[in-house]
Amino acid sequence: MSCAHVSRSTPSSSRSFDGGLGFPIFRTSSPHADEPRLREIKDKINEHRAKIRRAQRDYDDELIEGLDLKRVRDRVNAAIDTLEVERLRLSLGRNAHGVVSSKDPVAAFDNGDLATRRSTIEVLCEVRLHHHPRGRKTFNPDTVTISWR
Repeated sequence: MSCAHVSRSTPSSSRSFDGGLGFPIFRTSSPHADEPRLREIKDKINEHRAKIRRAQRDYDDELIEGLDLKRVRDRVNAAIDTLEVERLRLSLGRNAHGVVSSKDPVAAFDNGDLATRRSTIEVLCEVRLHHHPRGRKTFNPDTVTISWR
């Protein structure tokens, strides 16, 4: 049995985001996926993974010690993590581009599937949820902060 977090959006909670999508500036600064950069990132990740495999081979052949292998893994995995974050951000921009560049971005966002909505929000803003008193069932707009990028 798996548990999943379900996020429900009420009309009042998504209204502030929809209002931001209506700003004309988002049409001129719409994010888009940079295909050559995505390929470059993929190649760099593969190079880094090859470095780990090479260090593992050297360790197996007793050319380097365990401490050296750990140091290589830590350094290379940090570089891979950085590249993965950039790759994810560029990939998320694909769905957001369709919403932002449409004639009616608010309607495109409202009619989009969950993945499209999430990627649009991820690219355009940062949403912070603050403490909400227990037992209250109504939405309090003061518990949400939207910072536009």
